[in-house]
Parts: sequence; structure tokens; C-alpha cells
Amino acid sequence: MSRIVVTTLGTLGDLHSMIAIALELRQRGHEVVFVTHQVYQFKLAALSFEFHPMRPNFTAMNDPQEMAPMMDLKTGQEYMARQWVNPSLREMYADLLNGAKGADFICSGEGVIATPLVAEKLEMRWASSAMVAMSFFSVYDPPVLTPFPALAKLYKLGPIVNRGVLNFAKWVSHSWADPIRQLRQELGLSPVHANPSLRDKFSPYLVVALFSSVFGQPQPAGQRIVMNAGNFYQESLNAVKPLHRRAVLLTGNNPPLKDLPTNVLAVNYVPYSQVFSHACAIALFR
Repeated sequence: MSRIVVTTLGTLGDLHSMIAIALELRQRGHEVVFVTHQVYQFKLAALSFEFHPMRPNFTAMNDPQEMAPMMDLKTGQEYMARQWVNPSLREMYADLLNGAKGADFICSGEGVIATPLVAEKLEMRWASSAMVAMSFFSVYDPPVLTPFPALAKLYKLGPIVNRGVLNFAKWVSHSWADPIRQLRQELGLSPVHANPSLRDKFSPYLVVALFSSVFGQPQPAGQRIVMNAGNFYQESLNAVKPLHRRAVLLTGNNPPLKDLPTNVLAVNYVPYSQVFSHACAIALFR
């Protein structure tokens, strides 16, 4: 079976969710290695998991004064990025790289900003996770941005306006990821122009939501092209024709497509989870 690295930062709430995943992975026969804060070594050793320490150290767990700025509703996220995680980025990368050598896969908690760098350096696939629903910046059910709560009044104007608000949030936090971009350059990795501090922090291979559906339901995605399709569907048909493959077109509320070939099905909606696993190619525009 596979050797899988499980890595996370933060409180016991973050750790316990990853332990649940690790126990299930081990039950299925995989070898699990934890790479996380030194303070959790004895807890993980008691569960017979291999352990490797990863910086930054989480001394705030036992220091209310140190924890207070991390928990500040308006500035906590920026404080953790700029003052806690970023200064230790190189150490975090080195520690995770050491723990991931010889592994087949990385399962990463939120905040482990070194995971994409290590995975790319080792040419390894990885999964990201989200502890809370607000981690997913949906334009249909956007979170209240605590530094700018007044912007939430604009959400009732709909997805187009909401997208602008969320893009503003990404712009505000763009500089938080400057140390990541700098380290990528030093390591000879491909440059990223997106914002790995927010929505673009997720893995392209697998994203796991570690919260109940009571707190957040799956949101529509990838529908900008549906609302302004232009010649997208005709171009898609032109692309499918020489391939001699079956195709599924999601048309939303657009007029029904006529005279479709027998190998093409057009429907207004179907969950991606039902079709992506059967597809040899996917055309997704946002």
C-alpha cells in the first residue's frame, strides 16, 4: 500500500480531524506519517503514528496572550500569515520535505503553505482540506469578510457583484503570499500569479471538506460561461466531432441545443461528482 504524509498546523481541533483521516487510512492498510508541531508528538506516539516535527512551534497553545492576536476577528488571519507562518516558511518547507521523502502522497491541513512547494519539488500528488465552510469563497453564498463586514450588504445583489467583492479580498491579501512566491523562485519551481492565501490554496487533485453539511452545502461552480455562453457550445461540438467520443454539455438555462449528434448529450445540470470520474477530458471555464 501507500506511504502517506499527514500534515497540519494549529489547535487540537485541526489535529483531531487529521487524526480521524489518518486512522481510516491506516485501517485501509496505508502507512501514515505525521508531520506537525512538536507539541503533538506524544499524542501521536500514543496512537503509534510515525512522527516528524514541523515548525513553526505552536507555543500559543499554552499562552493566552500569544493566542489573542491570532483569534482577533478582524486581523487574526493577516497576523497568522504575516507574523507566524511566513517567518517560518523556509523551516516549514525543510521539515515537511524531510518528512515527505519516500512518501507517495500528502494529505494537508489548512495553513501548511509549504505543502504545494514540497509536493511539486518531489513530483507528488497531494490533497488539501478545509475545516470551515467559509474557506470556500463561493459567489453564491460568500462569507462575511471580518475586516470589511459592511461589504456583506452587497451580497444580495447577486453573483456578479459578489465575485467583485471576493476579488477585492484576494487583492487585499495578495501580498501575504509574497514569501511563498519568493521561495518558489529560489527553489526553481514554476511561478504562481494566483493568491495561495485564499481560494487558490487548494490542491488541483483533491479537496476534502472537514465539516458537516449542516454548516455548508456544496455550491454551484463554473457557471460564468453558462450565463454568457457565446459560441462556447458550438466550439465544444466542433472539438468533439473529430475525437469520436461521447460528450456531455451542461447548458444551464440557455435555449435547448438542436440537431445534436448521437454521441452528445445536453442537459441543464448534473453534479460534477457524477460525471468527472468517467471523463477522459474536461472543459471547464470560469
